[in-house]
Amino acid sequence: MIALILGAITAIFLAGIFLKSVKIIVKLLINILVGVIALYIFNLIFSGFGLTIIINPITSFLVGFFGLPGVIALVILKLFL
Repeated sequence: MIALILGAITAIFLAGIFLKSVKIIVKLLINILVGVIALYIFNLIFSGFGLTIIINPITSFLVGFFGLPGVIALVILKLFL
């Protein structure tokens, strides 16, 4: 009986860890998608000025994770490198 209770507690604990990691991964993917959309809009607006940022997983992650400061950092990198 004790083994059954310990097994159930362990299963609930492992399920909680799994669900938490899935939530983190889903949130990360949503942020990357938001980064892609933000970079696409940025490229639409500023392509007339000759300023575009390549959309790839790294730049999308930076913009999705940092938001507007990420875009500003990428623009500064683009201008000086």
